[in-house]
Amino acid sequence: MKYEILFSSENVYKKWYDSSRTNVDVINNDINLDAVAEQVLKTSSGFPVQIFLYPCNDINTTKLRAEIFRELYEKPSVCESLREYIQQLIKLKKQKQDEFNSPNPIQKQQYFLTSVLSYINCIERLAEIISSLKSKAFVSLYNKFNTIITSPEYGKMKIKAENLYERVDNLLGMSLSFDIRNSAVGIRENKSGVMVRLSELYENLIGTKLNPGFSIVNSNPISALEEDIINVLKLRSPETFEELAEFYNFYAKIKFFDIIELKEQLHFYLDYIDFVKQMQTKGFHFTLPVFTDNNLNAVNAYDLSLAVKLSDSEAIVSNDISLSKGNLFVLSGPNQGGKTTFVRSVAQNIVLAQNGCFVAAEKYETPYFDILLTHFNHSETLGHGRLEEELERIREMLSRLTPDTFVLFNECFMSTRRIDGVELSLKLFDKLFEIGCSGGFVTHYYEIAEKDERLRSFVAGVKTDGDKDDIRTYKISECPPKSTAYARSIAEKCGITFERLQELINNEKA
Repeated sequence: MKYEILFSSENVYKKWYDSSRTNVDVINNDINLDAVAEQVLKTSSGFPVQIFLYPCNDINTTKLRAEIFRELYEKPSVCESLREYIQQLIKLKKQKQDEFNSPNPIQKQQYFLTSVLSYINCIERLAEIISSLKSKAFVSLYNKFNTIITSPEYGKMKIKAENLYERVDNLLGMSLSFDIRNSAVGIRENKSGVMVRLSELYENLIGTKLNPGFSIVNSNPISALEEDIINVLKLRSPETFEELAEFYNFYAKIKFFDIIELKEQLHFYLDYIDFVKQMQTKGFHFTLPVFTDNNLNAVNAYDLSLAVKLSDSEAIVSNDISLSKGNLFVLSGPNQGGKTTFVRSVAQNIVLAQNGCFVAAEKYETPYFDILLTHFNHSETLGHGRLEEELERIREMLSRLTPDTFVLFNECFMSTRRIDGVELSLKLFDKLFEIGCSGGFVTHYYEIAEKDERLRSFVAGVKTDGDKDDIRTYKISECPPKSTAYARSIAEKCGITFERLQELINNEKA
């Protein structure tokens, strides 16, 4: 029985697991979401990055996760209990690894017995922790555990395991004698148990203490001396070892790893909640997504990767966006004006919303976009010109678009003549409107929005201060495109500002 709190069904998980990662890797590189994952990993190496970076295209899974995030965020004491519980799962996994690696059948059986007791503790402890939770996934998990715990088979297994463990443990208290000259091990009456006597012998002979561990014998693989000890113990209590072998054979099919796999799933929620709360102490705001049918509305959204990098909320400029499903926007404005940062924030929050995670915004309402696709400016590909590479990639993207897709383009068709770039952009928009998808287009071709009235025009803001007329505000607003918004920037880049021209004229006159 698989225990699942990350996906709405086994089929959804399998579909996600088998899906291609190639295009998603390109998108994550474009929107810099991997920088956020790296930050979460700094505080917890157990965070499942692949779950975070590769969203599942299933609205039921998204809502399941968002419900869990909301409940756990509001219950820090439960989060703390779950963190402690993860250590139990780690212990169980280690015990199963020791069992797998042991070449000695009796030692393997003892490891198995201890694993069963740990498994029982894991089942009962998690049922206790989540018994008061209301999230559908946790309620379902609790019901599964409760069915197991109350079953007659489970009760019999628990009693057998506890009784057998007590009998095996008593063997460790049996007194042994060691005849070093004749290399013999025997039984004699004294106050020291087998592990105490063996530790004393090792310490006297070679100055080393044995680690008591949790096995009948401690080394893996075991030594010849330990083999002799096992043989002596078997002669003294053969029925215990027979019962140990029977227990192992009867319960060997227990699916321990079904519960061990909950470790990664719990890390997903607990680690991201810790990250969010840590960022909130620095002044950053987060909210869970609210899903609607028609409109994307974000208030004070920001680039989370930039927030992680700067770690200063005062240095981050947030922006609003309102876009109906099926609408497309064109974003123009000066270089270094915040255009790419803005579309990164839009893209990151779409992926975070797909994951059911807290998004980087004060308020966030969105339709459910099943796929995010991006095309950001890339260097030339060997053997192809940049324009050819762009057209090939865009053609592949168009084949994947649906009305539920959100697509973002950044500085397309910049390697051709302006008139051709504008024409190619307009033809691309015709195709996007025909499909009915949503998205945005960052460009210096401000006239695109003027030529196609269907497009929403967003502009990266500038302001005037004295003789400077192009100070970046990094605020994005909806307004007609401004053809002069970045003229001074281009002039400065080319070294032909008024001041520079005046200087050249004066030098020429001199």
